[in-house]
Formats: sequence, structure tokens, C-alpha cells
Amino acid sequence: MRRFLAVLLVALAGCATHSPPPTSVTEPVASLSEGVVTQLLSAWEDAVCRYVDREGDGDPAVLSETTALHSRDVLRPARITFGLLDVEAALSGRTAWDLQGVLVGKQTSGAGERYVFLVGIIGRSADVPSGVRDLRPVGLLARGGRLSWEAGPADPAAVQRYWETFRGTAGLRFPADTDHFTMDVAADRVSVREIRSGAEWRLQLQASSTTPGRLAQNVLPVLSASGGSTSDRCGK
Repeated sequence: MRRFLAVLLVALAGCATHSPPPTSVTEPVASLSEGVVTQLLSAWEDAVCRYVDREGDGDPAVLSETTALHSRDVLRPARITFGLLDVEAALSGRTAWDLQGVLVGKQTSGAGERYVFLVGIIGRSADVPSGVRDLRPVGLLARGGRLSWEAGPADPAAVQRYWETFRGTAGLRFPADTDHFTMDVAADRVSVREIRSGAEWRLQLQASSTTPGRLAQNVLPVLSASGGSTSDRCGK
């Protein structure tokens, strides 16, 4: 199965990697199992790590370095999306999945720099998107020359609120053209909120990185989260 990472700079008019067909989602689909979500997020995280190694020589600053974000020709900054397409999920019985992670912002503290994403999991059947199945906040922490991942837990209520706001054809893909996200940093968590739906997720920070810091937030559309697991799979 074809698998690759697509890095997109999407102006606020927006575009999706896969354009959805002229159909609509009329009801939300059942939540994915935690095992399948872990499998899919791990594949996406590994692809981002490879991108950082290849394009930034291991420096995650490459994730947010783009002239489009600072161009005077753009009325509002672009949003950066990292997409992993056509991911097999043997445990699910579905043909493939697309994962799209939108960079919400960057938090700097004494513990290092944390790049915060909202990652959407989109089901695909017979090459046709079947809707957003899950949304998780994910953080990439650069600390002491190592990179580690933090991922938030499931929040079906937040996904439902997002889905109800962007139902119809917009419910087939993530990010939507008109979603809009803000990010807030507290002592032990990062909160991301989608303005139109009010959906909010919290990413619980690692115990060793709870010093409040400066938040460098791009004006990007993305979602929120609350978090749990960590991984050093990307560490050097």
C-alpha cells in the first residue's frame, strides 16, 4: 500500500489532500479502538520524524520554517499540515486511512520547545473518504538534543461537537476550510480550542516540562486536546 508524507502550506481558503466527493456525512461514525489509533498515530509520528531528519538535519524548527508564514502577500498566515496518506490499518478491517496533522503553535519553556498539532484520522474505503473518525492533540518536545512525542487521550464529546459544526461534506475531511483554532498554555497542560464549535482538547504535559513558557502561536485552523501517553521513538 502506498504510504507517504505530504507537507502542505494551506492558505485560509484551504484545500485538502484528497477532495471529498459531492456527498455528505449524515451521522457520526463509531469511535475507533485505542489500539488502532495508537497504530495510526505512531505511523504519522514516525513520518514526521523522518521529515525532520531529512529536511532539518534533526532540527524540528524546520516544522515551522516557511516563507509563506511571513509573506506580506498573504493577508493571514498560512497553516502547515503534515499528511500521511493511505495508511493500512490491519486491525480495523478498513482499506486505509489518511492522517492530517495541523500545526497549531509552538510553546517555549525552560524544558525546551514543544510543537503542538491536532491530528485528524480520516477513514477511506475504496479510495473514497468516509469521514473524520478521531481527533487527537499531539506534541513534539525538543529537549536536550532529543525529540519525544506526547499524545492526548480520546475525547468523543469534543469530536462530536466538531463533527456537528462541520457536518456534511466538511465532515469528510480534516482540517475543514473554515475551522479556526486557538491555543493556550498553563503550568501543566496545553489547551486547544476550535472557535466555531467550541470543541476543546487538553494535552497533559510531561512532569519534567511543566514550567510555563512563552507561546508562539501561528494563526492557524486546528483542534484541541487533553493528553496522556509519551514516546521517545523519535529520540536521537
